[in-house]
Amino acid sequence: MSERHTKITKYQWDPMGGLGAHDVARRAWHEGAEPSGEHLLHALRSTIAGAAHSIYADEITEDTHCSPARTWSVSIAGLGEARYRLRCPIVIMLEDYGTEIVASWPDVEAWGAGGTEADAINALKDDLVRLYIELSSVAAAELGKLPRRWMMSLACIVEDRGEQSDETA
Repeated sequence: MSERHTKITKYQWDPMGGLGAHDVARRAWHEGAEPSGEHLLHALRSTIAGAAHSIYADEITEDTHCSPARTWSVSIAGLGEARYRLRCPIVIMLEDYGTEIVASWPDVEAWGAGGTEADAINALKDDLVRLYIELSSVAAAELGKLPRRWMMSLACIVEDRGEQSDETA
């Protein structure tokens, strides 16, 4: 097994830790590896399905692909955080998989899932804030090509207002 493969597989989705596709990608690029599409697909499918156990990427076949029953878009105008706010509304995608709804913002490959539309949107907002904080804590020169683009997109829409209480939001 290659060193790169080892770095990625040690972050495979864990039912207790709940690692998602972004966690796999973020941790891999922090360590200098690039996650493969199979690993990201595995993490995303495991998280969406709420699997009770880990599924290994080599077990995933085209037959396991599920399509959303419904797809639509909405705009959001805030992040639900006192310190971070959106400079302008953004359009997000929602996909209904029956038991779970997935909200995503493809520009930065951020997503969140929940039992309701509101839960999915709130999980996406949390992921956007988490991604912004993580990327802004790393020097641009240290970021890979894709994370650098994510940071450029987030910097355009997210305003960090510094330490503020929820009462001043």
